[in-house]
Amino acid sequence: MKPSGLFLVALLLPAFLQAQTGAKVVNTFSVPGDGRWDYLTSGPDNKLYVSHGNQVNVVDKKTGQSLSVFNDLSGVHGIALDVANGKGFISNGKENNVVVFDLKTEGVVTKIATGNNPDAIMYEPVSKTIVTGNGKSNSLSVIDPVTLKVKATVNIGGKPEAIVSDLEGKLYVNLEDKAAIAVVDVHTFQVVRTIKLTPQGEDPAGLAIDVKNKLLFVGCGNEKLLVVQLSNDAIIAALPIGEDCDGVAYNAHTQTIYASNADGTLNIIHQTGAKQFKAEKALITQKGAKTLALDESTNSVYLSVAGFTKEKDAAGRAGVVPGTFKVLVVR
Repeated sequence: MKPSGLFLVALLLPAFLQAQTGAKVVNTFSVPGDGRWDYLTSGPDNKLYVSHGNQVNVVDKKTGQSLSVFNDLSGVHGIALDVANGKGFISNGKENNVVVFDLKTEGVVTKIATGNNPDAIMYEPVSKTIVTGNGKSNSLSVIDPVTLKVKATVNIGGKPEAIVSDLEGKLYVNLEDKAAIAVVDVHTFQVVRTIKLTPQGEDPAGLAIDVKNKLLFVGCGNEKLLVVQLSNDAIIAALPIGEDCDGVAYNAHTQTIYASNADGTLNIIHQTGAKQFKAEKALITQKGAKTLALDESTNSVYLSVAGFTKEKDAAGRAGVVPGTFKVLVVR
């Protein structure tokens, strides 16, 4: 980010103020294994589930101690937890399935076929289902966590990224390639409307929701965090954030929004009124730390990252330095 650019945007947005940061990186957990990373999930039992490469590591959220590892996966993305039924679900992207495991024993129960490249995954509490976004099928797979069967497939008309629930029967799904959000009714599992993000936002990836005030926070690829008012789908703010945001979280207790960016910054924005926001100075994390998990009870943010090589692959991406994968803890 360029500080001068952020300052100019702040001048243009009087409701968006900047303050010095109080948060900092308080710990670093070294995590075994190599490969690229995606989502992290904070569990209710002091466990942090960390996806990277072909495995998921389970670590202690307080100490960083490695508790267990799920191996023999392929291109993992995310982890969803159904605590009531004692099961966890891993989106296993390259095998086009979801891996089900027992939360107590951590043994694999079964694999469930989904659409192509299941990516984002979540537990939806109203319908009591597991929902995964299939990145190469432009669809959602809806899984019954009791029968462990796909009960519905929802064609959403674009590439799904993050998914959130409003806890009232609607799902909101970022459509990265359409600069839009698909709204899905969880009673019928049909798309009921689409929220356009252009021209303010492009390439939406990270997504969080304030269910009380009915606001969406959308992390976009054009270095903007859009605030969408769900009562009328209006974009009420476009706030400056870092480059290549892939994770957004909202702490309802502190009314704080977090946006993690691949440029090595974490934006921390406080909601001070119905349409007012106050940003802390962007926290420097580490280049590549673009996904996050939030533990609301401790107000801790966890970010995955590793070191990069100077050499790049055929796709133009830098390689990952072996033995450098870790989780940063911000508080």
